[in-house]
Formats: sequence, C-alpha cells, structure tokens
Amino acid sequence: MQHILGTSSQQAAPTVAAAGAAKPTAPGVSRESQIIAGMKAGGKRGTLTSAINPDFINAPDPFNRQGFWMSQKILTEFKGMDIGDINGDGLNEVVVIDKNNVYIYQKAGNELKLLEKIPGKSYDNYLAVDVADINKDGVKQIFVTSLNNTLLDSFVLEFKNGKYVKIASDIRWFLRVLDTPSGIPILIGQGYGFDKPFDTPIHEIVWRDGKYVDDQKMKIPLGLSIYGLTIDNLGTGGSGEKIIALDELDYLCIFEKTTKPLTRMFTFGFSNNDLIWRSDDVFGGSNNYFENIDKTRPEENEKSAFVNLRIHTYDTNKDGKKEIIIVKNLSSVGRVFKHLKLFTSSEIYNLEWDGMGMAENWRTKKINGYVADYCIKDIDNDGKPEIVLALVLSVGASLRDKSVIVVYRLDTAQ
Repeated sequence: MQHILGTSSQQAAPTVAAAGAAKPTAPGVSRESQIIAGMKAGGKRGTLTSAINPDFINAPDPFNRQGFWMSQKILTEFKGMDIGDINGDGLNEVVVIDKNNVYIYQKAGNELKLLEKIPGKSYDNYLAVDVADINKDGVKQIFVTSLNNTLLDSFVLEFKNGKYVKIASDIRWFLRVLDTPSGIPILIGQGYGFDKPFDTPIHEIVWRDGKYVDDQKMKIPLGLSIYGLTIDNLGTGGSGEKIIALDELDYLCIFEKTTKPLTRMFTFGFSNNDLIWRSDDVFGGSNNYFENIDKTRPEENEKSAFVNLRIHTYDTNKDGKKEIIIVKNLSSVGRVFKHLKLFTSSEIYNLEWDGMGMAENWRTKKINGYVADYCIKDIDNDGKPEIVLALVLSVGASLRDKSVIVVYRLDTAQ
C-alpha cells in the first residue's frame, strides 16, 4: 500500500483551467479547505468532500486509512476491466483482460479470488473489455475488443449451462459499453479506419435475430475514438445530452451532438459552435496502444493508436448534478514519445461544470501506478458503488509486469 500511495508531499498540479475558474489556492491552504469554508459561508461552489474519503485527497499521512483496499499483486499487465454479475449468481464479478486472456475474479472479504481464466490465442491482442446485458436475456455479456494485426476480431462471452461460451465472434468493430442518463447501457461500435483507426463513424450496436448488428449512427463528432468518450448532461446549458470526450491529444472536450468532423471544428476559420468547452490540461493517457502499419503502404498512415481511458459521470454529493470522474496518468517525461510505455503514476479528478467551464473540486493524492482502466461499480456486493482501479505497478521488457485492483470507497462512516 505504501508503494501505491506514496508519502512524499507532491506539489499540487494546477487546477483545470477554464474561464470562471476559482482563484489559485493560497500557500498552506488546501483546495478542500477552501471548499469546506465556502460551504460554511453559504458558498455554492464545490462538491462535498465527504463524498470520497478525504484521507485520499490531502491527508499528511496516507496510511492506515479506512475505505481503501488493494488486492494481492497479479503477475500480468492489466489492459482493461469491468464489473458486473456475469454468471447470474446475484453477485458482481470483476472481469479483467491482459494481452490475450480473460480473468474472472470476485472480491470475497479482503481477498480477490480467481474464479476462471479464459485463455486466448498467442497472436491475440485484447484492447478493451465491457460488461452489460445488451441481449436483454437477464445475464450480462462480456464484450472483448480484440485485434489481430490490423484486423478487428472482437467477440462476446456469455455464461451458459455452467460455463462461459462465445455467442459471437469475428466482430469487425471496436466495442464499448456506455452508461446512459436513462440508466440503460448501450453498446457502441466503430470500424477500423483507413488512415487513422478511429477516423470512422460510431454506431449503436444491437442484438437482433441472434447476432450483433449496427443500428443508428450516433451523433458523435467524426474523428473521436470510441474510447475516452461518454454521453451525459452536466448542466452546461442548452437542451439535451452532450458528448464528453478526450480528443487525440488527450484534452477533455464537451461537444454538442453532431457528426461534423473534428478537423473542421479545430480548423481556424470554421465556426466551432458545436465545441462547448476544451480543457487547457490533458487527462486520460494510456499505455495500451496498437501498431497501425499497413505493410503495403507503411508511410501513409498513423503508426499507432491508443485505447484511451473511460470517462465516468457520477453525482458524488447527491445534489442532482453529475460531475466528471476522470483519471490522469502521469509521466516524468511528458507525452512526447507515443510508442513507449511511460506512464508510471496517476491521479483521480472530480470536475464540475461551474457555468463557464469545468472546475476542479478535488483530486486524489498521486498514486504510484498506471491506471489501465477504472469504473464506479459495486465490487464488494454491499449495495454501494466504489471507485475501482485496474492499476499496473510495472511495465516494460526489463521488469516483470505486476498489477493490482485498488478500491476507493465513495462514502465513509461518519
């Protein structure tokens, strides 16, 4: 735990830059102290810090804290994770992928128990995993995005007659499940682009006549990746839901629903009324990338592409207004060298729309490890959601890969 959370004091990173943002924190005064003081004075800004254990945010001693849990070290590099009841036993399981295996765990007390390992082929390259009952048959399916060279070979697993079986394979889409404001998850898919892998339209994928087929084209800007994207209403004004996404440079953006290409929105001289807000700082960040080299024309396309982190929205303080919960992976050398695995630490941010932009309510202390995936779900089956991280402790050819599951409780005993 000490290695994960660290004890050295870190200089606070700048808050999310946006018009209308709060004034810089005075020396020796924490952002959380200002929020609490503002609430006592009747201020309206900020999320109640009791929504997440404040020990994780700005405590001088990050040890022996309640509401934090870390699994045993697992000798592999996690690439994706999701949580849900996938075998119909009424309890949530943790589904994790590495390069070519699916692992099914369950948290029992203080132990993460491996229930099943489903191996793939040595040439498989698993990119993402999601859990949802898209088929509406009462059992949640496991959606695995898999790539073989530049050929998408995604598949779906479901628990039938006491074992996990493939109910669909050879799916030629990147897949992602999105939680919607209605509470009903949807499956979306994106084909492999010609020059850039994610430069293609995004469609809803539905189960029809015993197979997964593309349905309506989503109003999502062309050029956004299916990864690092969600749809929700954050109180930004106007009508309806907005597209919340990380662009290809990892800046957080809020768009109106549209199919216009990003190149048009970000090109000088074109009207960008569909872009509501764009951050001044980067978020997300991924070591999960794949080569995109067409051997017949190796110089004409992007050399690699990244499977970025999810974006979650959640009403942590129960005020009826959702905030963005987002991870920022950190690297000591920045984000210049795309082909190297450089992220070694991370932070979790809570951002809230303040009328003019996204303002930072809180962030966790620096975490020693790279977040490969995360979700806000009930991992321990107590009826309450937690922030759950799939955390990679070490990556690279010279080190043995080690990963853990880390849990932060959203509500603590008073």
